[in-house]
Amino acid sequence: MKFKSAIFVSLLLAAFLNCCASTSQTPGQTVALSPQLYQKKAQDLEKKGELNDALLAWRIAEQMDPDSKTIKNNIKKLKNTIAKTAKIHFRKAIGAYKKGNDALAQQQFLITLRLDPKNSSAKRYLKNQQQDKEKTFYRVKKGDSFSKIAHKFYKDQTKAHIIAYFNDIDPDKPLMIGKLLIIPMLESEHIIPRMDIETRLDSAQTGLEQKQYDTVVGQTGRIQAQIRNHQKAEKLANQALYESGLKLIQSGQPFAALKKLNQVSPKYKGLDSAIKKAKNLLKNKDLYNELQTAKRHFDQKNYPNAILITDKILIKYPGNPTAQSLFTAAHYALGKQMLDQHKDAEAFKALSVINPDYQDTSHLLAQARGRLNARAETHYRNGVKFFLNENLVSAIEQWKKVVKLNPNHPKAAQDIENALRLLNKWRDLEKKNRTNHQ
Repeated sequence: MKFKSAIFVSLLLAAFLNCCASTSQTPGQTVALSPQLYQKKAQDLEKKGELNDALLAWRIAEQMDPDSKTIKNNIKKLKNTIAKTAKIHFRKAIGAYKKGNDALAQQQFLITLRLDPKNSSAKRYLKNQQQDKEKTFYRVKKGDSFSKIAHKFYKDQTKAHIIAYFNDIDPDKPLMIGKLLIIPMLESEHIIPRMDIETRLDSAQTGLEQKQYDTVVGQTGRIQAQIRNHQKAEKLANQALYESGLKLIQSGQPFAALKKLNQVSPKYKGLDSAIKKAKNLLKNKDLYNELQTAKRHFDQKNYPNAILITDKILIKYPGNPTAQSLFTAAHYALGKQMLDQHKDAEAFKALSVINPDYQDTSHLLAQARGRLNARAETHYRNGVKFFLNENLVSAIEQWKKVVKLNPNHPKAAQDIENALRLLNKWRDLEKKNRTNHQ
């Protein structure tokens, strides 16, 4: 069983990419592409016990500042810590194995492999255990969540991540009503699923064809945890990780790309070239400078310029998380600024570009629309007064303002058409009268 869960992966991506979509990121906050940032990330990950990911952060810092002796020393120190920690967990696993505590042994073997993926002894012990657990199935109903289902079957909401893991679903995303879930029947906290190798291979192959790379890695990882050096699973995993890395490079996400590519077998065709591209993108000074300029404009409350720059970046690097975050924050801040200045049309235009679920955007949009509609009604009533006083030109001018403020106004467009028709008739009559008097 592959040790990394979807929760672990999502946490690491959030740490490296500073995504705002699913976080409470401050508007305008961006990623400072500096070795100091990744040193701090590495230190934070070490404190959390996520040693391998801390090592990756140190290596990214080293790529950005290859002459730093401090970074090199920290990398060396962390490697030693990882090696020692892996040995400690391996000894615990052996002790539990000899005592017949299979669940604890399996847990400790998997921790060992997470820290030291090349530990052949841990792999061999896991393979020889050949444990299996019973499972049942459950179809998702309205109102269900992973926590509710975990409580239903295990009387323990904290086991929600187990259900997400066994079904290859992101635990942070809502469940689809009607989806059939595998529910493993637990005897302890640490379990091994019943493995159907051919089914998992088919699922991985389908996932690769549909470019669902996380599914491929998850399925092949479970196979490789059970069968050492399974060639087809390894081939599918390498292809998925490689293609995923290329996709991330194309979208301007070198950090995530390097994480994927570093998991590919070293001799994989095209790997060296892909890693080089990712590293070059990492060092792309133009992108860095553009992001810094956009951030400076944002901090100075020059939101239109921040929007203009980030829009250009997103054209070159679609999906770039830093640019997208700043683009959204700038539109939001500009919309609020325009509302405060009672420039409701400009506010509505700025806010309409971003997701209405971003902070209180939907509320601000409703506020802007309400003001626009109120102003539209004032102009409409003025137009009616002009019309009743037979001042058709002024009435039409007022109603045109209504349509501009509220294109969906139920009467203004028709009233303009009627008034124009009447105005043209009056002008024709006046023209005939002038002709008759000549």
